Amino acid sequence: FAGDRLRMYTRYAERQGYNVPKAHLWAVMGDSEFREGSLSEAMPDFAERQLGNLTWILDFNRQSLDGHRITNQKIMHGTDDLRVQRMMEANGWHVVHARHGKKRAKLFSKEGGATFQAIFEGEWADYELQVLLLLADGKLVRAMLLEKSKKLEKFLKGVNDTDLYDAVHDFGGHDFETLLEAYEETKRETNRPSMVIAHTIKGWGLKMAANPGNHSAIPEEPELAELA
Repeated sequence: FAGDRLRMYTRYAERQGYNVPKAHLWAVMGDSEFREGSLSEAMPDFAERQLGNLTWILDFNRQSLDGHRITNQKIMHGTDDLRVQRMMEANGWHVVHARHGKKRAKLFSKEGGATFQAIFEGEWADYELQVLLLLADGKLVRAMLLEKSKKLEKFLKGVNDTDLYDAVHDFGGHDFETLLEAYEETKRETNRPSMVIAHTIKGWGLKMAANPGNHSAIPEEPELAELA
């Protein structure tokens, strides 16, 4: 994290009267990489020095090279993104979630929408969510959601299969408007570093999206032609 150290040096130079270009420093990391010890060591250091123009972006896709991690939600009091948030805040950081895209968020105002929102905010285990994302159509998605919570019955009656399927896959980390709002919020926080937890689908936009074997997968020739 040389960039974070660089900010400390440039701020020192500013205080000595040197003309230093204004900059906001950004770092992107995966959710599995975030569990490495070096990040835990760096966390309090940057907050204590009030590096307000530093933003870490966490690509939170909940897939790891060695499979889905089974988080102990009872002990951790929720899913891993909430553990990350509490850890960062305890070390003096400002945390913003880019969790829901605009299509999904629009459905929250419907009857029962609060229940639909809640299951994406701390209730899905990693492997459950990946199964949901691998389902081929809205009917199957609807059936799994009802199995997850009977309270969704009224809500689901007011949403067609296509809109439901799109909303389930509409994560904030793939919605440019949602991401820009999150980034702008971190730039307004000038007295402490920030983290954006960008909720994403690994392999988004590709046929391998959310597939447990996608770490070693590459698109086949027909898909490359289609993308081109």
